[in-house]
Amino acid sequence: MTRHQRWLFRLFFCLLGSATIFVFIVIVAKVINSADVKREEHKAGEIRAAYSNAVYNIPDESSGLFEIQPIISEMMLENPDAVALLNFADNRSRYVCQTTNNDFYMTHKFDGSDDAAGMVFMDFRNVLEPRSQNIILYGHNQRDGSRFGILKRFESKEYLKEYPIFQLIDRYRTANYVPFAILHISVIPGDPDYFYFEQIDFDSDEDFYAYIFEAKSRSILKIPVEVDSSDNLLTLATCHSGIDGGCLVIILREVRSGEKYE
Repeated sequence: MTRHQRWLFRLFFCLLGSATIFVFIVIVAKVINSADVKREEHKAGEIRAAYSNAVYNIPDESSGLFEIQPIISEMMLENPDAVALLNFADNRSRYVCQTTNNDFYMTHKFDGSDDAAGMVFMDFRNVLEPRSQNIILYGHNQRDGSRFGILKRFESKEYLKEYPIFQLIDRYRTANYVPFAILHISVIPGDPDYFYFEQIDFDSDEDFYAYIFEAKSRSILKIPVEVDSSDNLLTLATCHSGIDGGCLVIILREVRSGEKYE
């Protein structure tokens, strides 16, 4: 073997070793980050459990004064952007944050550190008091089930029947919600599957019912839940790879007094 060949041989193995180390570092970083996310979501569940017997606020809207619920106050000690805790599907809990845009929490965790998986966040246009009629939450569709990774399970009638209730504890009130439409839609205007689901408030009852009609007509499941213009809505959105610019969207309405869902 000539000197030049030996030099190329050594260079090849140096590059191979560097690539191996780089891949190893990337894998370790992903494992550590995944563990951090699981700890965060586990802690969210612990906070929910700790306040399971709490008496939730009924805001006095006439006074214009709204007291932040203790469970959210505790979350805000760690992150002032905390606005809610979402509970669903066999005691899964997710922190919910909101800031002045819909970009930051797409790539950051609850502690503010960088993470391509982001976290669950509320549309920056939403207002909790006086409440927007449609509260919209976004989260990435993670393969490991974190964030909004298990929402795809609600495409099954059996899973939806087993876990029909979502609970949102926000800064000022707590409410249960039941799905009435599950959609596979595109967010690209002009696409046949396009549907503008991100409507926060409605100018009239006619606009509201038109939105509900289109949502129900596009739903992949026929869910026998009636919706009235006096109902508050909750919308959960995550990515869906089956459609260009695709989203899986679950639209829910608040459970009315006296209703029972099991």
